[in-house]
Amino acid sequence: MEFIHAINLGGFYPCWNLRINGKLWTPNFLALIDAGIAASHRSIDKFSIEELKIHGPQECGLTPRTGSAIIKAAILRSGQKMVNGYGEEVLVSDETRQFLLKSSEVELEFERVRRLVSPNSVSRLSCIWLAERTPEGEQHIKDMLGHDVYILNVRITTALNLSRVDTAWFDQYWHEDKSEYIERYWSGQPQSGTPKWEYLLDGEIQVEDQQQLEFVKRNGNILP
Repeated sequence: MEFIHAINLGGFYPCWNLRINGKLWTPNFLALIDAGIAASHRSIDKFSIEELKIHGPQECGLTPRTGSAIIKAAILRSGQKMVNGYGEEVLVSDETRQFLLKSSEVELEFERVRRLVSPNSVSRLSCIWLAERTPEGEQHIKDMLGHDVYILNVRITTALNLSRVDTAWFDQYWHEDKSEYIERYWSGQPQSGTPKWEYLLDGEIQVEDQQQLEFVKRNGNILP
């Protein structure tokens, strides 16, 4: 199967890592290949849900989802100021604040239920998101992450674990918070006859299209 991944060209970490060798990896995989990282690494399963809510996965390694949905919400709950990479305060509107807090609550509930009903599934909080390399898969990624993301053709170079789940259950829970929607999500069953499959990878991917990689190198943010 052929896959696609998407990044925000304004995000330092994915752009910097792609500049190095055209690869992206999960925190668990990085801890396997880097002894320095391994010394302080904690897998997402080692954090309690309350710890994630208050502090975020501080020793886990940041994926874009934990950075946007978990860390920012934890900062807001603590009453601290949000700052950018230059130490400048970032003002957060009430609408954005409510969205960040809800995103965090939903993600933490999905993580809590995963540990109960499907502990061997890849966590949404420490994965690389993939979709099928089809027009439907590309639209799916844009619907999830926004139409300004940059889509990359990638291949899986290492898969410690891979879970296929239907995003439609996540969307349904967002609008109606019934726990059975989360359980069905983690079961891997389709929500309808036209599922919106997303693939949660714990491992490493590599960009296949060199023109896409050169575009990231020219246009991606390389300043923290």
